[in-house]
Amino acid sequence: MMSHYRSTISLVYILFCLFITSSASSFIRQFTDDFNTNLQQNGEGPNPSLGEVHQVHQHQEISSRDHEVSVSSTVNGLRDRPPSTYSLKMESFNKLLNSPYTERYQSRPFTVGGYNWSLMVYPNGNKKDSGSGYLSLYVAIDNSTLVAGHQDVYADLRFYVFNNNERKYFTIQDTNVWRFNVFKTMWGFSQVLPVATFRDPRNGYLYDGDHCEFGVDVTIPTTYQISELFSIADNFYNPKFTWTLRGFSTLLKDTYYSDVFSIGGRN
Repeated sequence: MMSHYRSTISLVYILFCLFITSSASSFIRQFTDDFNTNLQQNGEGPNPSLGEVHQVHQHQEISSRDHEVSVSSTVNGLRDRPPSTYSLKMESFNKLLNSPYTERYQSRPFTVGGYNWSLMVYPNGNKKDSGSGYLSLYVAIDNSTLVAGHQDVYADLRFYVFNNNERKYFTIQDTNVWRFNVFKTMWGFSQVLPVATFRDPRNGYLYDGDHCEFGVDVTIPTTYQISELFSIADNFYNPKFTWTLRGFSTLLKDTYYSDVFSIGGRN
């Protein structure tokens, strides 16, 4: 009996020690994450011994290749009109570019179609999407604004980069719509412009020292409300209609309408 009682006490003691160890590890991990997040929000670099900085809002890192972007469906060029949805102007782009702690810049949220969106700028390219050496631009949806977990939101995206030399905007877009949901919250282009091209002031994308401007149009297309069908039939029963206007030279109104007539089952 005494041996069984001692065994029971030993088992309880071991379980208690395991619980204390697990709780302490969870507390340390939580403290580290919170501390690193505060560093990021205050604009300071992380302590390498504390691990990687965690983003406040995590977006599913979806590759644009998942959208099957092809050269034939990508359209780019210059246009005069600025973005109509959101504009992001930067005055210290090179500091962002050279920062060892900042992989991307996330804009303030903006609302389109009842959903919250953010513009994502990767100054050195999204390396997870074959964007190394390029400027990468994406749009992310706040999945908390989705009504249901299985909801899909289809959007047309057009990205803008201002060119001060041309006084126009370089734009890039896909002819297909992009499908957003809780599993795919971020879409865009990994290779908008080469970083070397963008950084060279002679090309006009960086101007007035360190200024630049990005933008995006987010459009949620809807199905048509009004439609029209045109068809031609070769044979109609009694296909002629005759309308006689008497005293034509004496008519004073600008417009006259005949009586309604029917041909081919239509009035």
